[in-house]
Amino acid sequence: AIVNNFVFLLGGEERGPDGKFHASSKVFRYDPRQNSWLRMADMSVPRSELAVGVIGKFIYVVPARTGEETFYSTERYNITNDKWEFVDPYPVTKYGQEGTVLNTKLFITGGITSSSTSNQVGVFDPSKEGTMDQRTRRTQVVTNGWENRSKINYVRGFHKRISYNAKLYVFGGVGGILRASFEFQGGPSTEVYNPETDQLTI
Repeated sequence: AIVNNFVFLLGGEERGPDGKFHASSKVFRYDPRQNSWLRMADMSVPRSELAVGVIGKFIYVVPARTGEETFYSTERYNITNDKWEFVDPYPVTKYGQEGTVLNTKLFITGGITSSSTSNQVGVFDPSKEGTMDQRTRRTQVVTNGWENRSKINYVRGFHKRISYNAKLYVFGGVGGILRASFEFQGGPSTEVYNPETDQLTI
C-alpha cells in the first residue's frame, strides 16, 4: 500500500524456525527519500494472500489465511498513531481476493474459498460500521458495513483491480483451481465495473 509517499509492506509469508513458510503479521514502511525501511506495529493476526485498500488515514486488510486456516476478521491500520483495530468481519472466509478503493468505499472481488474460486463482489462502507462486539469477532457475523454487489462475470483469484475514471477494472488472475491437483486454470477476460449502475461489461 502507498500512503503519503510511504510504501507499506503488510503480511505475506516468511520462513520460520522449522524451516517452513508461515503467514506473517509484520508491517514495514519504506521511505524512498531516505531509502530506508522501518518496522511498524504488527497486524493483530498473521495474514498471507490478503487484500489491501487505503481510505483516508487508514490501511484496511481484508481476510487472508494463516497456513491452512482462513478467517473472517478484517482490520485497519491508523498511519497517524501506528495502531491496529478490528472493523466489521468480511462475510466469507477466503484468500487471494483483490481490494480497490473508489469513492471512499473498499471493493473486494473474487478470491479462493474453501471449496471454489469466487466471483463475489463485496463493498465495505466505513460510515456504516457495526458495534465493537461485531468488529472483534472471528466468526461469521452480518453487519451493515459490508454489502454485496453484482458478481463479476468470471470467477477469479490472485487477480488485479484498479480504479480509473470513476470505474473499476478487473483483469488477470486465475479462473479456477482444480482441487484434486491444486492446478490453476487460465485467467479470464478483463471486466469493467460501473458503480453507478452496478453493472459489469467485458
